[in-house]
Amino acid sequence: MVKVKGSVVSEGIGAARERLGMTRFQQLLSLLDEETRKMVEEPILAMSWVSLDLWVRFLKADVDLTEKGNGQALIARSEGVIERQLKGIYKTFVKESPEALIRSLNGIAGSYYQGVKSEATMTGPKTAVVRYVGFEKQHKLAGYSIIGFCRKALELSGAKNAVVRFTTSIEDDKGFADLAISWD
Repeated sequence: MVKVKGSVVSEGIGAARERLGMTRFQQLLSLLDEETRKMVEEPILAMSWVSLDLWVRFLKADVDLTEKGNGQALIARSEGVIERQLKGIYKTFVKESPEALIRSLNGIAGSYYQGVKSEATMTGPKTAVVRYVGFEKQHKLAGYSIIGFCRKALELSGAKNAVVRFTTSIEDDKGFADLAISWD
């Protein structure tokens, strides 16, 4: 079972509450199945691990309610959450350079996901590919969060005009997903 770090879930839920306000947030909760609603309503410790399936179900209900199902909205939302994290306890991930960030992506994936392995490879002076193994087709919305994370992390590490996109997406269900990264 793939799990996501509790800090991601906790901050994401907090951001949704803030963005939606209580009335709309309650509307979002009403769209959730019992197990997912329970995850949202119970305190989540930053260092705990949460089922990625539950987290993705929350994200899907959120984008269905607010974005007519357009998961790409999660890219910008993730950038906001990740920016707070990367200026806090995870700032060591972006302290040096974009190239150093790419070299550390394997460790970063392990900090945010259990059950997912990643291998980052520099393919040129300012290009890289990251292969993720472990995500399942139903985790496709997590891909938008990964794009947002990488774009914001690259920006904070000094990269300009970062382009981050999946060339083989999670939803392709091939057993791996490849993320292409480039910057100026």
